[in-house]
Parts: sequence; C-alpha cells; structure tokens
Amino acid sequence: MARQYSPLSVLRHLPADLVRWFCDTARVPLAVDWDDSPDVAALYAAWQALPPDP
Repeated sequence: MARQYSPLSVLRHLPADLVRWFCDTARVPLAVDWDDSPDVAALYAAWQALPPDP
C-alpha cells in the first residue's frame, strides 16, 4: 500500500534554505524567523497557521 503524504516528513527532508526560496518565490507568508534557521516544528506550525486558500 502507498504511504500517505506527510507535510512534516517532507519538511524533515528539505533544507530550510529551499523551503525559504519556495515560500519567497510563491509568496507564501510563513511567519518564521529565517535568520534563526527554523527547525521543522517551527516551519510546520507556521504552515498550519496559514489561512485556507480561497
């Protein structure tokens, strides 16, 4: 059986710089302190806090 998609798992495998580049390019306003090299839990919490897409 196929594994379910897990955003937390994806964030664990991607470098924070790549996530930052994507968010900047796609204009996704994640409320994280990029200068402090956010950990996976902070990135996931910021992603969860985004408003739903209209």
